[in-house]
Amino acid sequence: MNLLPLQDLWVVITRPADQSAGLIKTIEEMGGHAIPWPALMIKPIDISNQTRQSLSALKTYDHIIFISVNAVNFGLAAMVDQGIDLDGMDVFAVGKTTAKSLENAGIQNVHVPEIASSEGLLAMLVFSAESIKGKRCLIVRGKGGNEKLAKELLMRGASAVNYAEVYQRSSADSDPVILEQHWQNNQLDLIIITSIAGLDNLFAILGKKNQSRLCSTPLLTVSDRVAEHAKRKGFTHPILVAKSAIDKDIIATMRSWHQVRGKNNE
Repeated sequence: MNLLPLQDLWVVITRPADQSAGLIKTIEEMGGHAIPWPALMIKPIDISNQTRQSLSALKTYDHIIFISVNAVNFGLAAMVDQGIDLDGMDVFAVGKTTAKSLENAGIQNVHVPEIASSEGLLAMLVFSAESIKGKRCLIVRGKGGNEKLAKELLMRGASAVNYAEVYQRSSADSDPVILEQHWQNNQLDLIIITSIAGLDNLFAILGKKNQSRLCSTPLLTVSDRVAEHAKRKGFTHPILVAKSAIDKDIIATMRSWHQVRGKNNE
């Protein structure tokens, strides 16, 4: 009998509910079992005066940087509300998934780093000390995001780095009992986590009583930064890192791992 590529693989999907449908569908079409269990909720926020000012001055910036898919969705909506567009602007996306969201919205010539991270952006020639000196940058992000990118750009000589904060993350209300039951039934093989905030929420929701079980479960993520954070949290399995957060790259990583895993169990 020919087995499907993800036959009988039980996978926890921790993405926000409105961003996981495609991945869930593909896993199940390939013979796996997807367990939707959001670790994060994404909510719109009332735009602050500072963000309104940054957006109203959009055309004065040399580089516009979108830090996530949510930054694209909420950021473009905020721009439309203010009658602003990105025509002629130098636009950057932190990774391929964010770039695809921009392109789907009609934004052309989006620049993407080879590695999907702040470090990847900083490695681009356009953000080198020689190129960034005197330039103005706007980072479109969620409320209270990582400060590393802005600090480094300023250190390299950017004349201004401002934020447009257009959404906020919060812990989801997923039920820990769901995952506890899957562990008890040996129906939890892999957890997909795509952000540090999501990983921290995963630990917080599951609590100390599940920490040992969680840390001994294989983990798939989409950046070295999240993988390093998981190691510091105590994960004991080798951590899988997909090339990007695009569904096909996550599936490819999962598929290769499941194939090797199956051979090791023969």
